[in-house]
Amino acid sequence: MAAALGLAPTGELPPAGERSLAGLVDVLVQGQLPRVAGLDPYTLGATPSAYGNPGTYGECDNYVPRSKDGPLAAALQAGRLVIVVGPSKVGKTRTAFEVLRGHNVWSGALLATPTPVVTRRTGRASRDGRFRPAGDLAR
Repeated sequence: MAAALGLAPTGELPPAGERSLAGLVDVLVQGQLPRVAGLDPYTLGATPSAYGNPGTYGECDNYVPRSKDGPLAAALQAGRLVIVVGPSKVGKTRTAFEVLRGHNVWSGALLATPTPVVTRRTGRASRDGRFRPAGDLAR
């Protein structure tokens, strides 16, 4: 995986804290990974609208719970990879964010959102033309 991300082999990586996260993750707050509870869905890529944007999140853009929220929250367990897949603009980012934000364990977690460059290097397009992350290659 290190090679796919453009990193040195594991034995040659600098100790934690010596390498900047800039260029690897899309969202940093003062050079550090942000906590889910301190973010808004628009900063993570949800499409702003007349009802909400990063400056007005939560004022007029109340989240409409979806039937998949419960199963998604239940799937969020330590050591488990969860991938939300769907067509463009259906609410994947907003749903994932709101479920994380409302989760009793994960709302305080640090969130690493890979930059588009890292994402392109670690995934592939499927036969139907949709992008698949590297961990989802079997599907």
